[in-house]
Amino acid sequence: MAITKNIVDMMGGTIEVQTEQGKGTEFIIRLSLRIQTEHHRIEKIAELEGLKALVVDDDFNTCDSVTKMLVKVGMRSEWTLSGRESVLRARQSVEMANAFEEDRRKALECGMDGFLSKPIVIDELISALQDNLYE
Repeated sequence: MAITKNIVDMMGGTIEVQTEQGKGTEFIIRLSLRIQTEHHRIEKIAELEGLKALVVDDDFNTCDSVTKMLVKVGMRSEWTLSGRESVLRARQSVEMANAFEEDRRKALECGMDGFLSKPIVIDELISALQDNLYE
């Protein structure tokens, strides 16, 4: 609850608590949110079209969402939940289950072109992909 309160406070919201003996507790969170006026359309990036990417994470939902982002920009993407599997696929001997600096360094040393840590958002993904096009 303390984490939730901190987040709500940072967003300028409020939390109200209503407790009734024998019925339980109700938490009411109020936030002012704005409606997004524009739909941010993702276009394919010609330089990335058809290139292959391997997404590695121990969480299915992360693999699934990042793979879908890559497809939106035109790439072919595979994913695995296993660091060992990623090593086999990349034909290297480095595990990549966590995004610590040593893992980043090892991944880049074994020939990978880039490394992102979670949470991954599409703008950062596109930026990282474009940065690697010109190296």
